[in-house]
Amino acid sequence: MAAAISFSNVTHKTLFEQLDFDIEAGTSALLVTSREDESSALLRLLVGMVRPQSGSLHVLDQSVPDLSTNQLYQLRRQIGCIPFQGGLVSNLKMWENITLPLLYANGAVDESQTETALAYLEQLEFRGEVMVLPAHLTLYEKRITAFVRAALQQPKLMVYCNSLDGISNATRGIFSSLALDFHRSSPGRTSLFLTSSADVARELAVDVQFTVHEPSPSKRTT
Repeated sequence: MAAAISFSNVTHKTLFEQLDFDIEAGTSALLVTSREDESSALLRLLVGMVRPQSGSLHVLDQSVPDLSTNQLYQLRRQIGCIPFQGGLVSNLKMWENITLPLLYANGAVDESQTETALAYLEQLEFRGEVMVLPAHLTLYEKRITAFVRAALQQPKLMVYCNSLDGISNATRGIFSSLALDFHRSSPGRTSLFLTSSADVARELAVDVQFTVHEPSPSKRTT
């Protein structure tokens, strides 16, 4: 099967030197970094927010550094991102953040999408109000808002940027279980988890695991 993500000798400032790995389409993968800013840099590279200093980077069969602005927009529509801080629009309420991409794409949110979003929130044990601003949400609640927003798009690639770090074991278990269930719900979907947590690296049951804080990542198949 073709690679959904391919880094070939990618160098980015002082964080990575000749980063080299492939993740096959349909795979769940974990990349272990030494700190959160490395994970954030990887996410920015994947979605074309920054360019590598050298090397080649392909995502979903496209050379990301070579894409035009419109091509990058089309690529990003196929990628679901769950940033460390959630990446929410601060002046939009939680539910508005969840539904905003659907409104942009379709002009409306249908009943089935509403039911799916509420079902995800229930599975994630969210018990709060959905019509509150992000400032009133916990870090975990911001992350699950980002997850529901992304999942409703049915993306080909999901990227979790330290989304499981710094939360309780019980909460991490709930979130990771739903994330992996969502991964398995579409055979061709690729899920990439970025973490700086030894607990996550030890406990998350993915197909492959890489370590990326070394010049040449070591790979361990689980």
